[in-house]
Amino acid sequence: MSQVEQNNKLCVEGRPPFECTALLLQGGGALGAYQAGVYEALAEAGIHPDWVAGISIGAINSALIAGNPPERRVEKLREFGSALPPTSSEEERRIS
Repeated sequence: MSQVEQNNKLCVEGRPPFECTALLLQGGGALGAYQAGVYEALAEAGIHPDWVAGISIGAINSALIAGNPPERRVEKLREFGSALPPTSSEEERRIS
């Protein structure tokens, strides 16, 4: 089977045409909520990373993804996100 045929077969089976899918998440506090949304969109598309890594909030989200079965990952990311205190900009908007 040619490489093109193998890639097409992987796409048909619901995986991108790569041997391994990695999700790398950076730090930056409020970015954590966006990262959870990105993972949720990937999961809805049937893409579950083989590798996850991150720094700061990205490391926490990576641990939540890696440490839970695929069917519970979005739920755990949401639980964690809802437990975080508001950022300073969210606090300022609430006071205004």
